[in-house]
Amino acid sequence: MNKILIFGGSGRLGKNWIKILIKKNKVFANLHKKKIFIKNRNLRIIKLNIYDTKKLISFCIKNEISTIISTIALTDVDLCQKKKK
Repeated sequence: MNKILIFGGSGRLGKNWIKILIKKNKVFANLHKKKIFIKNRNLRIIKLNIYDTKKLISFCIKNEISTIISTIALTDVDLCQKKKK
């Protein structure tokens, strides 16, 4: 069983990846929103800052993560215009 870390799991793309992957893999999902949308023994919701590389690397080593998938995106066009950085 592979162990997969998904960032952006609360978005539409992330949710679909999770639904497919939890069938045969252990999935760790980092959610922007705290809402748990799927209950499955192969899914673990986590809180991890992608910019804290030391903690990210430590988490991946400790949990033997084989794959990292990022579906993080900012899709609000108006917000993107306001916060160009």
